[in-house]
Amino acid sequence: ALNPQPGRAPVVFLNGGPGDTLTEKWPHTFDLINRLRKTRDFVYVAQRGNPDEPSLSPKMTFSVASAPLDKPDSIKAASARLAKGYTDGLQRWNEAGVDLSGYDIINAVDDVYETRAALGYEKIVLRACSFGSQWSFAYLKRWPHTVDRALLDSIEPPDYAYDSPYWVCASVARVSKDAEASETLAPYIPEAGLMDALRTVIKRLDNQPISVDVTRPNSTETVSVSLSGDDLRMGPALRFWALGAGNELAGLARWPKF
Repeated sequence: ALNPQPGRAPVVFLNGGPGDTLTEKWPHTFDLINRLRKTRDFVYVAQRGNPDEPSLSPKMTFSVASAPLDKPDSIKAASARLAKGYTDGLQRWNEAGVDLSGYDIINAVDDVYETRAALGYEKIVLRACSFGSQWSFAYLKRWPHTVDRALLDSIEPPDYAYDSPYWVCASVARVSKDAEASETLAPYIPEAGLMDALRTVIKRLDNQPISVDVTRPNSTETVSVSLSGDDLRMGPALRFWALGAGNELAGLARWPKF
């Protein structure tokens, strides 16, 4: 704390993901830290096995095969690649002698509890988002007497561990509605609106995938890339955090231009 105030419990920051880390990639997080540490201590607890953390635990990674560029992709095929990546990763770490039973929510919770005890704090404030909110809820169930308060966003309860596609689509639709009301963007908006334009393109690609020739970045090599409706569903059309550098809010603002 820059100016410690008596009786103010320290803030313990729990990242999302799982797998997110505290880096310069998220400048708004460092702004949050600087505001919180004005009057109370700030503690960051890393996740076990996070490959981006300089921790003592093994850096738990797994690889997922890339989709072939020259064939239309599908959600079924992408799911199969992901499942194989998980299965191969589990096998590799088991064979390396890693006790994978240590990488669960209970151990992650106890890491926070023991960090608190080691630093001599009686109570803590939990500040978290996304998976960090699940982590916090699990902590609150297990060690409630050590929590002063909690401030959580992007809530994911322990028994509801996925982001609803419906809600993501609804947020994109709200941005589209604002874009359509903009005088600046008016000349560029399709007559039916952005969401109908997206549905039309997805339907067209469902009926007939297309192939386009593109030049690889930093190269003169030309490759043929096939696109299906599922390619668009799984791509940046509804994953606004994929639309360039910056945070998710900045990506969402780029969505109408995309």
